[in-house]
Amino acid sequence: MLRANGRDTVKFARWLVRRASGNFLYLAMYLRALHQAIEENDTSLAARMMNADTVPHGLSGLYAFFVTTARADLERLGMLDISDPVTPTDLATPAWEGVAQPLLGVLTVAREPMTPEQLRKLAGIRVWPRAVRSVLARIRWLLTVRDGRYAVYHPSVAQFLTDPQTQRDLPDQGVAEQEWHERIVRHYRAAAPSWADVDWPAVDRYGLAHLAHHLVRCRHRAAAVPDGHAEASGRRCSGGHRGGALRHARRARGHVVRRRDHRGGTGATRPACGDAAAAGTVPCHGGLVLRELFGNLLVRRAGAALRLLYEQTTADWAMATALLENAVGPLLDALGTDGAILLHRAVRRALACTSTRDTGDSIDGVRTTLGD
Repeated sequence: MLRANGRDTVKFARWLVRRASGNFLYLAMYLRALHQAIEENDTSLAARMMNADTVPHGLSGLYAFFVTTARADLERLGMLDISDPVTPTDLATPAWEGVAQPLLGVLTVAREPMTPEQLRKLAGIRVWPRAVRSVLARIRWLLTVRDGRYAVYHPSVAQFLTDPQTQRDLPDQGVAEQEWHERIVRHYRAAAPSWADVDWPAVDRYGLAHLAHHLVRCRHRAAAVPDGHAEASGRRCSGGHRGGALRHARRARGHVVRRRDHRGGTGATRPACGDAAAAGTVPCHGGLVLRELFGNLLVRRAGAALRLLYEQTTADWAMATALLENAVGPLLDALGTDGAILLHRAVRRALACTSTRDTGDSIDGVRTTLGD
């Protein structure tokens, strides 16, 4: 192939190394794309990829080349049929704007590989599944596929797509990261009046495992208000209508977790993030929803609840404590009528770890009396 295009193999290798600027990932992705073009007998594309004037320097330049090439290919593909039109004129959508861009949006923020059907639902894509698979094939250079599940080939792909520089240089080809976190959240929230009203048994495994991650990256109104009311709520909160702002403040205060400050014996309370959110000083809306989400997960999907709790203990101990405090009811329900006894036993077992000598007091052979 190189000789057919008038390229010397040794000179080509040296040229490619200079283009990579010392980045091995550049070489891996370039050669992968070139190999695919040759395998698919796409001689025109293969020739472009071996043209010194076409392929840019550096990894970001290579990604821009891939995205621009894919977009041009999809624009030639034209319009794709909509599977379920909502009006007589709602029959087709552009392949790039209506399918490829939403796919890249979800893939950029997704926490794990996804099937085409998962991508189709989370991205709100309305074309036929076959068309989704066809578009995925045309943006394949940016992706990896394993067991029928798609993900970005490397985290640097997502970083490139969300980079402000990409937004400036390629305004119609970058990804607005926050927008896609919010779209995923609204997909799972649907039209439920509150997170407590969400049909949790119907939520898929991805939602249970990763919804919290997307929530904390949303704006307040996107996380707290269902999709159909987001715009109106935003007007009330930002447009000077005090009634709407007060309702949000009351809701935030209803979720406040207060911690007692016993210094000096004053018993004064120190507000947690809920008070600050109500006062408009910190963007703590994600924490408010996480607490409500945790209680519901604990009842319906205990494994997902424990994963959320573990993640918070490693990232934000105060939030982990708030999750437990907000889920006292579900915890006691899970423990049953012997809840008080079980909790007392657990505390005494924990205290036994600091015992320095055997005093004879024990539960199940474990010392429970503290040392001097």
